[in-house]
Amino acid sequence: MRSVRRVVEMLNEVGGSCRTSRVHSLIEMLNSLGSFEMTKFVIEITERKTGYYNILIKCWRCDFEGAKGIFDEMRQMGSDPIVNTYKYLLSSLCRSDKIDEACQLLEEMQERNCLPNPLTFEIFIYHSCRLGKFDLAIEFLDRMISNGLDSRNC
Repeated sequence: MRSVRRVVEMLNEVGGSCRTSRVHSLIEMLNSLGSFEMTKFVIEITERKTGYYNILIKCWRCDFEGAKGIFDEMRQMGSDPIVNTYKYLLSSLCRSDKIDEACQLLEEMQERNCLPNPLTFEIFIYHSCRLGKFDLAIEFLDRMISNGLDSRNC
């Protein structure tokens, strides 16, 4: 912890965009090493930015409960989730074949005025097809189109 604090202090001295990008890189590196407590420590001593929390949530996306815990902490600390934050959670639920829970989270997302983007709907469409729920996939495609969204050009 002492070494990480020293690195952050050095980045604070440098400041500017270099500081921002290097703190982001430090968080990604610690996460990739599985040092989630150290990652949380960096967030605590720097800034509680949505983007930093998203890195944590993204790495926990195979463990919905862990990701949800980070999500809840993020909101308690005053960082508002964005579309990508929800997208990581939705993807985690869909991967675990929990489409109903994912649909509930999508509704919560929209109630909080966080509008889904095309990728959000594509997650549902892909996983619905994977599970053989083609009617549900068509329903999400129709919903995406009715929201004025086009699928991404891949």
